[in-house]
Amino acid sequence: MKWWAWSFLCVGLAVTVTLPAPAQETKDPAQLQVVKYGGLKDVIHKNRGKVILVDFWADYCIPCKKGFPHVIDMHKKYARDGLVTVSVSLDPIDDPGSRENAARFLKKAGADFTNLYLDEPVDVWQKKLGFAGPPCYFVFNRQGQWTKFEPRDNEPIYEALDKFVVERLREK
Repeated sequence: MKWWAWSFLCVGLAVTVTLPAPAQETKDPAQLQVVKYGGLKDVIHKNRGKVILVDFWADYCIPCKKGFPHVIDMHKKYARDGLVTVSVSLDPIDDPGSRENAARFLKKAGADFTNLYLDEPVDVWQKKLGFAGPPCYFVFNRQGQWTKFEPRDNEPIYEALDKFVVERLREK
């Protein structure tokens, strides 16, 4: 190889090595992913071996939004013990602003876990999930078996949910 060709090659390598790395894209901690029912199932299957709390909610649902801070607190408190938190927005897919409203709420709330927007008609998710509307919580144990959470009469809902999740976390 001629000396001048070698010089150009070395300079080219030096420039390549010294160029700054491209800036990494920062992930929005409250990102909202649009999924079909199968996508929701995939998220559950990928987290098998952990306890999974799925919060079905909607932006129009006042009790859902009122209780959401408790779900965030549970996530922060129990994630290190194996809790995976997933929120699923059931807002109407045919409402043009519903996705943006849901994303705005999640960002403001600081929901830094998996957030899904279920892109299915109401009758489809009602039939597949077995409930009429939000709020609703499913808890999956480490073996992937789910239980629709329903508090007992006169039991404060979030105390009961916390207790229920802790019981699943203690199971091996």
